[in-house]
Amino acid sequence: MTPLLEKRFAAEPAALKSVREAVSETALSAGCGEDCARDVVLAVDEACQNIIRHAYRGGGGEVVLTMLRDGGRLVVRLLDFAQPVDASTVRPRPLDEVRPGGLGTHFIREIMDECSFLPPPEGAGNLLQMTKTIERPPMTMQISEQAGVAVVALDGDVDLQHSPKVRKGLLDLLGAGRTVVVDMARVSYIDSSGVASLVEAFQTARKAGLAFALAGVSPAALRVLQLARLDRVFAIHASLDEALAKLGGGKA
Repeated sequence: MTPLLEKRFAAEPAALKSVREAVSETALSAGCGEDCARDVVLAVDEACQNIIRHAYRGGGGEVVLTMLRDGGRLVVRLLDFAQPVDASTVRPRPLDEVRPGGLGTHFIREIMDECSFLPPPEGAGNLLQMTKTIERPPMTMQISEQAGVAVVALDGDVDLQHSPKVRKGLLDLLGAGRTVVVDMARVSYIDSSGVASLVEAFQTARKAGLAFALAGVSPAALRVLQLARLDRVFAIHASLDEALAKLGGGKA
């Protein structure tokens, strides 16, 4: 497996901010939803803190962070060069003991699906591996009334699973004679089935003499529309505000 991220950094508290940023970006690019990515960041940060505090006893070493995608799993490995730890002593404190500290290991085990020490390569100290199932939130569709226009806000993946919901929602609004703008700013993915739902809505609106437009189309969705040359067909506005302003006259 080709690593998504390889980052070598000093085992110092000041290094953790850049580590968190790199982990967040990598988790999102691997397909994690925002909540999943935030959880992975927390788990990695806590594991790094444990390495700094306990393995290196406050600092003075290096850590190598590797992130990979293995099918539907995100794999995170942290390699240090400190003295080997006794894995049996790495355990969370009971939560009914209300006192400072001892929560990092609990967070890691609650968040990640698996967490274990692997045999480290020669010359290294400890190799911690954590895995997390890549979870994307379900697509949501919210319909609201704004400036006399039916705004359909899509959030998530408009794919084979969710495109029937989009199709029905758009056709129902057009069937009621509504002017429709589809807010696509938060569309993370769209496939041919999702595009087909938009095309059918566009054709239905044109036949009925109704205005139909797309607004704030995300880069991921815009790329797909460009591949199908539909960016030349749909009325696409840079933002929802722009679309509402132009649709106020009844034209897309």
